[in-house]
Amino acid sequence: MFVLLAAGLLRQIPTAVLAALLVMIGLKLIKIKEIRALQRHRELPLYLITALGVVCLNLMDGVLLGLGTAVAFTLFRLTRCTVRTEHKGERWHVVVEGSLTFAVVPKLSRALAQIPAGSSVDVDLAVDFLDHAAFDALHNWRTAQERLGGKVDIDEIHEA
Repeated sequence: MFVLLAAGLLRQIPTAVLAALLVMIGLKLIKIKEIRALQRHRELPLYLITALGVVCLNLMDGVLLGLGTAVAFTLFRLTRCTVRTEHKGERWHVVVEGSLTFAVVPKLSRALAQIPAGSSVDVDLAVDFLDHAAFDALHNWRTAQERLGGKVDIDEIHEA
């Protein structure tokens, strides 16, 4: 309402003053505690890319750059998973680390296919995310192993 009624008055304010006001408001929005939390969660690069995009380009392009970067980070994290198998005596040991999602199911299936049918297997899941497709693949493999006389022990390992 103020902008509509006082448009002439607003035109008299120098652009440099409005820019300085915008910068000061932006600086007050930055909170050191939140930046530390972002750093702990490995989100600081995303924050910095968005902020630099807003400052160097413009608000809309900076936000779009931040959104695109967030999508790329998410896809990278969802496909980052390691699956290790090793044979120890009479037992097989499988360690899965990372995010166990549908994108990693082929890698998991290839690793589990190396284990002979009917073997005793220890599976350690050190995962931060397990989606339904990955759960189904692991459950179906376990059922098949146990149907052929094997024993499968699945343990979830969490960070301390």
